[in-house]
Amino acid sequence: MPFDKFNSRLVYHMNININRFSNNGIQTGFIKHISNLYIVGEQGTSLISNTRILFELIINSQKIFSIIFEPMKQNDPLGNALEDYLNGNTSGKIIVKSSIAEDSGIPVDYLFRSEANMPELEKKALQLCYGNVLDVGAAAGCHALILKNNGLNVQPIDISEKAIQVMKNRGLKSARQADYFELKNEKYDTLLFLMNGIGICGELTNLGDFFRKAMDLLKPDGQILLDSSDIIYMFEVEDGSVEIDLNAGYYGEVEYQMQYGACNGEKFHWLFIDFETLNTYATRNGFSCELILEGEHFDYLARLKKV
Repeated sequence: MPFDKFNSRLVYHMNININRFSNNGIQTGFIKHISNLYIVGEQGTSLISNTRILFELIINSQKIFSIIFEPMKQNDPLGNALEDYLNGNTSGKIIVKSSIAEDSGIPVDYLFRSEANMPELEKKALQLCYGNVLDVGAAAGCHALILKNNGLNVQPIDISEKAIQVMKNRGLKSARQADYFELKNEKYDTLLFLMNGIGICGELTNLGDFFRKAMDLLKPDGQILLDSSDIIYMFEVEDGSVEIDLNAGYYGEVEYQMQYGACNGEKFHWLFIDFETLNTYATRNGFSCELILEGEHFDYLARLKKV
């Protein structure tokens, strides 16, 4: 468990010195890495559920002798759903909560679909893959399995630990838990981002990082294959015009939250990008952008290459 922003001695046994921490430092570090936080101080042992309270205790100069923490358990509705499906519960649904639409449900079996049941955009993307392929956000591995069966060398990655185990159980032994933005010293011929995989950028402002990482990971003649959607249609009103809050940022920036059974995931940002905007950002970052295929509902498949 990384504590890069903290002195490890202070984390495990902490004689509090107010000058060592900022309010923001405590909130950022602890919330991400621990679930339950206990302090041992002058008034005994207490459970602290909010790091702001801890900071207030420090400001008020209550002497704290030590801090005991419990590591955060992975809150992974997607991974839980995939694991359940593989164990025989084939009727489950993942509930998706969105900032721009009503709640919707994704049948878990859709994530295990065969090539015959895939939309044409995905079939075309798989046909265009070549060489060493990085499948980003591979989930249950439905695309990676097809590529493997086609004789390609495919590296599926996902941030969900349980998804990785599911893929390995399905025969994708190379599946690895990893974050695309943190990959280093690897080279690929194809970077594959299906099911709106570019959504991991979250916001347009992160596209620069996305393309810089792609530039680093791709071989000279490598390619990016991705699909996305122009969700402008979601802002249409009855007369056919479009109402968009110009002060709210790009309309394709959406906040999501997943739920599976009693497991509620953390809220996260997800990006849908129209082709013209994608083309603009690709050009700025040294990539060509080709529209390969358009779907039936504002979706499209694009191929990007180094210029």
